[in-house]
Amino acid sequence: MKFENLDHVKPPDSESVYPFMTLQQEATDALAEMYSNLKEEDMWAGVWQKKSKYNETSIAIAYEQQGFFEQAQGAYELVRQIKSMSIFEVLIHSF
Repeated sequence: MKFENLDHVKPPDSESVYPFMTLQQEATDALAEMYSNLKEEDMWAGVWQKKSKYNETSIAIAYEQQGFFEQAQGAYELVRQIKSMSIFEVLIHSF
């Protein structure tokens, strides 16, 4: 399935947890970028589903692949909320 004009729908930056990356993470990111540039949306989705930290990201990608864009956007927003709560909990426990 090909998606057109969906550059705005992608996994959130909240999937990035650390400022540094392992060699495997760099390779996975390069592979995802290559698939994106080649417009291979299904392959790109498969890579992201494997590398995603949050289960909700995989769910959002699955929704997106099936054409349920509103549900996908809701799932991506949920990931952002979960990520912001995680950061908040870390800040609370560090004091």
